[in-house]
Amino acid sequence: MKKFLFTIFIFPILLSGEEFKNSVGIEFVLIKKGKFIMGSPENERGRSENEGPQKEIEITRNFYISKYEITNSQFDRFIKETGYNGKNETDGQFLNYWKNPNAREKHQITPECPVVWVSWYSAIRFCNWLSKKEGKKPVYIFEGKKVIMAYPYDGGYRLPTEAEWEYAARAGTTTPFSFGSNPEKLKIYCGREYSSMISSGGLPIVVEVNKGEPNPWGIYNVHGNVCEWVWDWYSPNYKNIKTIDPLGPKKGKMRVVRGGSSFLQWWYRRSTSRMPVDPLTTRYDLGFRIVFNPKKIYPE
Repeated sequence: MKKFLFTIFIFPILLSGEEFKNSVGIEFVLIKKGKFIMGSPENERGRSENEGPQKEIEITRNFYISKYEITNSQFDRFIKETGYNGKNETDGQFLNYWKNPNAREKHQITPECPVVWVSWYSAIRFCNWLSKKEGKKPVYIFEGKKVIMAYPYDGGYRLPTEAEWEYAARAGTTTPFSFGSNPEKLKIYCGREYSSMISSGGLPIVVEVNKGEPNPWGIYNVHGNVCEWVWDWYSPNYKNIKTIDPLGPKKGKMRVVRGGSSFLQWWYRRSTSRMPVDPLTTRYDLGFRIVFNPKKIYPE
């Protein structure tokens, strides 16, 4: 009995909380397991062929997803503590951006804006660093440029799978956006109108991650601000997708990017929109958010 009480005292949030803040201040929202229809119907306005055929997908584990996109301040901490410079894991733009002291100022980027110019590999490195920092088992194992997701459900930090991302972004809805079908409302959920996303100097700018309104499950910027890396290799359709906890194809050349940025047309920002991107790519509107699965602790 004493051992059971001690366990509850140490892990109160992970056992019962709807939200969680970790050691570096990243806020998470708990997403309950469930089923949803992945992909868009053939008659949806703005649809691409790679969004189908629609399939019912089951997510069998609860997971926490970061309420906001990972910020500059959070990624800065990773760089300072590890000395990471992106060498051989980006297309080179990353180094130019992070070494240039004036780059962020020119783009009107603050510490609480989403981190950009990060490759898929950089996002994976951030996840493993954060897992080790908090004494969790790192999810990913590196074999050169090959990355193996060895321990996805053991409590470590990782990128969401494509299915988890869409499930969380939809938040129980079946409309093109989590707020309905009218793209005119996007400015409410992105914190800024599309027309004002370019500075007076002609440079692309983003907004701080807590601007705008969240989706029904409390997640911000799933329909804009920046695009977001997910785990999966890209497949041109869902014909062969598994229906229970899909992890995507076992191999490929491109990774999937979700949540079209505020610099893209409205149809790229729907809940089902997806794009193939080389994992070495860095861009002014490409960032990420992270997830982890809570590990419940039971008495022996």
